[in-house]
Amino acid sequence: MAQKTAVVRRTPYRSFALGSLPKGCRLCAAGKKSVFFITGVCNAGCFFCPISEQKKNNDVIFINERPVKKNNDVIGEINACRSEGVGITGGDPLARIDRTCAYIRKLKERYGKGFHIHLYTPLALVTDDKLKRLHGAGLDEVRFHLFLNDRKRWPILEKATGYSWDVGVEIPVLPKMERATKELIDFIAPTPTLLAWSDSATPQRALPLTLSAAQKSWQSGFFAIAKEEYQASTTAPHRSKTASRWLGASEGAQRLFGKAIRA
Repeated sequence: MAQKTAVVRRTPYRSFALGSLPKGCRLCAAGKKSVFFITGVCNAGCFFCPISEQKKNNDVIFINERPVKKNNDVIGEINACRSEGVGITGGDPLARIDRTCAYIRKLKERYGKGFHIHLYTPLALVTDDKLKRLHGAGLDEVRFHLFLNDRKRWPILEKATGYSWDVGVEIPVLPKMERATKELIDFIAPTPTLLAWSDSATPQRALPLTLSAAQKSWQSGFFAIAKEEYQASTTAPHRSKTASRWLGASEGAQRLFGKAIRA
């Protein structure tokens, strides 16, 4: 297969990116999106889930941390923020598929096709019918949260690529999961790619790496990001009790993470 070449660059948003960011990310980074929490119901059980006790496993709706009691609450907040789109999250929006599709339609009818809507969901409740309904309602972008150790569900991603929307995958950076993460990358993008790390937008400073040698970059690349985000999480005054429990109570995960960021 032909080899592609791309540069991994540090973004202004405390992250790295290979190529351009998706539209949903660009709008969020510019403060042009509202966060639409459509339900706290979810059966995925992600150990890193950051949502608060007020929301977790509760069937509640929020728009930018504002409780939603009626449709006008959503419209009022979007208007007040002059948002150009929303990111639908939870919980799992697919756990309340009727509600999710209804709101997507209402927002598109109210603000037009250019109002960008993306959605986050694990794979647990993804079906052909639900994908078809989401696409029919007007969803622009879907992002999947995957478990690295649950490969049997990965092929579900292929179902989503048959629609005219953007498809993405988001996973946490986990120490000692380099091989599983690389396998997921290879599954999503099987064409060999020449990666290049760069701390700036200057390609000349980039370090070329093939995917087969990508592990050499983990300590200086992805783990550097993990360390940065971990330290920010442990010092952030606004972190939730759930996040505190994740950072403090999960001793095995904490030891594993601590070894990685101190290396």
